[in-house]
Amino acid sequence: MNLRRTMITSAVLPLLAACSGGPFTVNGTIKGSSLKAGDAVSAVGAIRIDSTPLNAAVVVLSSSSGLCSSASAGKEPKSSQFLTFVLSDRTTNAAPTTAGTYTIWPGTGAQPMKLAFAQYAKTDANCQETQITVATTGTITVTSVNNGDVNGNFDFTFDSGDHVTGSFTAKNCNALISALGNSTCS
Repeated sequence: MNLRRTMITSAVLPLLAACSGGPFTVNGTIKGSSLKAGDAVSAVGAIRIDSTPLNAAVVVLSSSSGLCSSASAGKEPKSSQFLTFVLSDRTTNAAPTTAGTYTIWPGTGAQPMKLAFAQYAKTDANCQETQITVATTGTITVTSVNNGDVNGNFDFTFDSGDHVTGSFTAKNCNALISALGNSTCS
């Protein structure tokens, strides 16, 4: 079972319709592209990965702005870049509620107790993926969680071989979780 690819197709792309949020930085390039800050949003709730329910925090960093408005309208911004994180604490089967370090799980081997997935996607004018890569090693450190806002930093390597570091201050967007799988290209 390849949870990373399933996450991409069933959870991540619809996340692209998110909320308005705070700043982020990404140091390094991904598939030859730099990700410039547009919006950073987050939501905490139940999602499905490979038909398995998971209580998680979802963070979306994007080159597009106005993501929460898009999510609320059920829209996905076109011609955009997205770096998406999913974080879950398996000890409590819950989304992060406090600071902690979450380890990237590549979809094989034992799952870490503080589990993370990360993916980069670039889309075209029809919201179709033109580039995609998933993280295979590294960590995402949550420095604070407050009313759905998630802040932290990251250091991981993708299956493409690209290595990135950075930080994020993602604002809560209640529409994010409900927009999963229910967005159209705008």
